[in-house]
Amino acid sequence: MRRATISTILLFGALACDKTPTAPDFRKVAPSGVSKTEETGQLSVSVSGESVISEPGDYTYTASVSGGSGSYVYHWYQRGCNLNNNEVWCMQDHFLWTEGEGVNSMTIWRGAYDVKIDITVEVQESSGDNPPSGVGTKTTGGPNEAFWNPPIVHGSMNPCDVDFVHMPLMRYVFNVDTELYYWQEYGRNPCTGAIFTPGQ
Repeated sequence: MRRATISTILLFGALACDKTPTAPDFRKVAPSGVSKTEETGQLSVSVSGESVISEPGDYTYTASVSGGSGSYVYHWYQRGCNLNNNEVWCMQDHFLWTEGEGVNSMTIWRGAYDVKIDITVEVQESSGDNPPSGVGTKTTGGPNEAFWNPPIVHGSMNPCDVDFVHMPLMRYVFNVDTELYYWQEYGRNPCTGAIFTPGQ
C-alpha cells in the first residue's frame, strides 16, 4: 500500500481548506432549534402530472408542499421502464434529474418506448439545523404501458425502493453514546415517508 508523504498531506490540506463545509460534522452544544429528543418534522408532499402518456413529448411534474414555511429545496428523481425487443427493462436506480431552492417542478422528455415512469421528489425547508422534510412520488404509464407484465419485467419498478443516487436531506441529531450533535445526511422512503440513513 502506498503511504502518503508529508508533502502530499500538506497539499491535500491546502486544497481541502478551499472548500467550506455546509456545517461542522459535530457540535458539543446543541445547534439552534435542535434538542436531544427532537424528531425531524415531516412535510406533506404530493406530485401532480400526467397519469398516462400517449405520445412522446415534454411533460411537467409539479410538487405541492404543506406543513412548512413555504421556502423549500427540491430534489427531483426519475426512474423508468422501457420496451426493448418486446421485453420491458427497468432502471435499477432513481436518477437525479434536477434540484435547487424553489425548483418545485421538473420537465422531462418521455419517449415512444416508455412503459412506466416513476417520478419522486424529496423536499426540505431551506433553513434551520433540523428543518422538516418530506417526499412525494407519482408513477405514470407510458405509450407502451400495454406491455407491462411484472413476471417478465427485467429489474424493479417498486417506488418504495430506497436506492437514491444520494441522500440530500440534512439535519443535526444527538448521539447518546458520544453526547455530541452530529451533522447527518438522510433520505425518506417514497411510500412511507420513513427516514433512512447511510448504511441502512
